[in-house]
Amino acid sequence: MSWLAKVHNSSVQLAVFIFVIICVLLPGDIMNLKKITFCTVMFLIAGGILRSALKRKNSFIVFYSFFFPIILTLHSMVLGNDFYDVVLSVYYFPMLSLLIVLEYYKIDVNKYILSSVILLMTITVAIAFFDIIGIVSIMDLFSMIPSYVDFHEVFGMAGANDDNVTYYKLYFRTSPLLVLLLFFFIEKKKYVLAIVCEISLILAGTRACIFFPLLFLLVYIVIKKFNLSYKRIILMVSLLIGGACILVSMYDTFYEMLIVNKYAQSSNVVRMGHFESWVEIYLYSPETLFIGQGIGSFFFSKGAGQYIDEMEWFFLDYLRQLGIGIFFVYILLLIWPLFLKCNSFEKKIGWLTFLVISATNPIMAGSSGAIALIYMFNNSDN
Repeated sequence: MSWLAKVHNSSVQLAVFIFVIICVLLPGDIMNLKKITFCTVMFLIAGGILRSALKRKNSFIVFYSFFFPIILTLHSMVLGNDFYDVVLSVYYFPMLSLLIVLEYYKIDVNKYILSSVILLMTITVAIAFFDIIGIVSIMDLFSMIPSYVDFHEVFGMAGANDDNVTYYKLYFRTSPLLVLLLFFFIEKKKYVLAIVCEISLILAGTRACIFFPLLFLLVYIVIKKFNLSYKRIILMVSLLIGGACILVSMYDTFYEMLIVNKYAQSSNVVRMGHFESWVEIYLYSPETLFIGQGIGSFFFSKGAGQYIDEMEWFFLDYLRQLGIGIFFVYILLLIWPLFLKCNSFEKKIGWLTFLVISATNPIMAGSSGAIALIYMFNNSDN
C-alpha cells in the first residue's frame, strides 16, 4: 500500500470516528456539523462504495442505502409532498452505505460507536453525581449554554424536580442507544459497567428508558437460567412486549394517583391526541392504509393542535407515511439483524429492546437509528 493510500485510509477512519461521535453526542446537528462530516465521509469513501457495491454480499445494504430512499422519494413526490421535506426524511438511509466499505478501509466502526455511547453514559452519570454532591447544580450547568442554542433540539431535555419519574431527567436524544451498550457489557461479563449503564438509563427519566430495559433484562436472565428453547423464547418475548406496553400505558394512572404530575398528564394528552388523529385518517381515507401519505408528509394532530410530520408513535406514523406494502419492506430491514448468526444472543436482546423503545420515540428516523443499524449489521457477511 502506497503512502497516499495509507493517508487516505487514515483520513476515512478519522472522518468516520468524528461523524459517529457527532451523531451520538450532537444529534441535533449544531452548526451543521453532522451534515458537514457526513458529506466529508461520503466524499472520501465514494471510491470504496463503487468498488464494493457490486459484490453480491452487499446487495441488501446497497438496496436500503440507495434504492430504498429513491423509492420513498418518488412515492412521496407522486403523492404531492414537498421535495425538501422528503429529503430531510430519507437522508439517514445513505449512512448505511458505510457498512459496505468497513472491510475495504479497515474501519472498526463498532468500536467507535461503543466508545461514543460510553462517553454518553459517563456524561449522564457524572452530571447527576456532581449535582448530588453539590459541586454544580444541573440547572446552573445548562443555563451556561448560549441562548441561541436550542437545547431540546440539539441535545434533548434535562432537569431535576419532583415532577419527574426519578427526580432527575437527563434525557439526551440518543439515550436509547444505551440499551445496546448495556447488553454489550452483559455479554462481556462487565457487570459493574452494566450496572452503571442501567443507572444512566434510569437517569434518562423516560418511562421507556426505565421500564423496557429492566423488563428485557429480566427475561434475558430467565432465558439464560432455564436454558429455554427458541419457541419458548419467542412466546416469552411476545408476552413481555404485550405486558410492557400495558404496564407503561397504565403507569401514569397509578403515578397520578400518588403524585400530581402535570407533565405526565400533558404528555399523555398529546400522545392520545396523536393516536386519535391517526385513527381518523383511516376512517375517512381507508385507501391510506395501502398507498400511505408519503415520507415527510404532514397530518393534523389533535394532540399538537397543528400539522406535524412525525409523532412519538413511530411505527404507526411510518405506516401512515409509507402504506402497508412499503412499510413491510422497511420492517424487514429492522428485524433482519435478529436472524444474523454473527450477532450474539445478548446483542439481539439489546436490539429488540431498542426497537421497543423506538415504538414510542422517533429515534429510528434519523442518524441515531442509522448508527444503531450499522452497529447491528457490522461483522455480517450476508
